[in-house]
Amino acid sequence: MINISGKEETYTYDITKLISRDVLLSTKIHKVVNPSFYNFPNEVVTIQQALTILGTNAVRSLVLFSLF
Repeated sequence: MINISGKEETYTYDITKLISRDVLLSTKIHKVVNPSFYNFPNEVVTIQQALTILGTNAVRSLVLFSLF
């Protein structure tokens, strides 16, 4: 994930596909993006939506944090 997100030619689809393979990481990202703090009208369901909302830098930080 860290290698992929650092490349300029990487698309969010590639990152989404990689994250979707890891259930624990997907769950952690959904927990971050779905609290009532953000006050979205609908629940964020897909990793693609979460990545768009949080941004690749925030997701990269979540990945690094989950490794330790």
